[in-house]
Amino acid sequence: MIKVPSYLGTKAAGGFMDFATFNGLYTLFLIVIFVALIFWAYSKKQKKQFDDIANSIFDESQDLTNTDGENRKQSGVKK
Repeated sequence: MIKVPSYLGTKAAGGFMDFATFNGLYTLFLIVIFVALIFWAYSKKQKKQFDDIANSIFDESQDLTNTDGENRKQSGVKK
């Protein structure tokens, strides 16, 4: 009979979780996190906040129309 070292994690060697079981549980955990993230992103509670963030680029609270260049500092080598 071949003795299996206990650090390999077989059930006969000490009851540890084997690698395939760990991978299965880890995959299940990631799927649950992914589904929870999708439900959170598409929930009605978040819609108003996401719409406000998406439309914030169109807010005219900053005046950026002065582009004539007379107020900008010169950078680089002067000619």
